[in-house]
Amino acid sequence: LETEEDLEKLMAASGTLEIGERVYTTTCSACHGVHLQGLIGPNLTDKFWLHGKGTRADIVALVRKGVPEKGMPAWEEALKSEEVLAVTA
Repeated sequence: LETEEDLEKLMAASGTLEIGERVYTTTCSACHGVHLQGLIGPNLTDKFWLHGKGTRADIVALVRKGVPEKGMPAWEEALKSEEVLAVTA
């Protein structure tokens, strides 16, 4: 597993945010909203976390494994590892 420091470095790499924006727009916005405000899925802009504590590692794990009981699919098979890290960034 990546440490918070490892994830911080990976997420700060050049081009990461652009990849993350593309992945979010095409994969996540339908449920979490164009502005991350929440629709079917929860709001991603506030300080409240339904799953985990909001650490980078928690968010990466959530994107990878999903929350099937809440309708969020596991994205680890559909997205490349770099895309998971980018969308989390």
